[in-house]
Amino acid sequence: MNFTAVYTTEQDSYWYGGKYEFSINIPDAYPFEPPRVKCLTKIYHPNIDFKGNVCLNILKEDWKPTLNVSTVLAGVYFLFTDPNPNDPLNHGK
Repeated sequence: MNFTAVYTTEQDSYWYGGKYEFSINIPDAYPFEPPRVKCLTKIYHPNIDFKGNVCLNILKEDWKPTLNVSTVLAGVYFLFTDPNPNDPLNHGK
């Protein structure tokens, strides 16, 4: 299953006024594997690289089958309100 999510950033975001589209792919092994999330909109963000890959712990090592797509969407939203410069995916190269 594939779908897209569009975020319009809030006033408390460094990216205020932006609109960002993400593709979400639910693998056949879900919920034992996390969804695959990719940002389709060009953005300069410490946790999203220039290819749109998203660095979010629940999409990798912290994924548990008890998590769900709503949790992932909330996590992506959180990247816009509280980016994590200490765990950068985008090193500016």
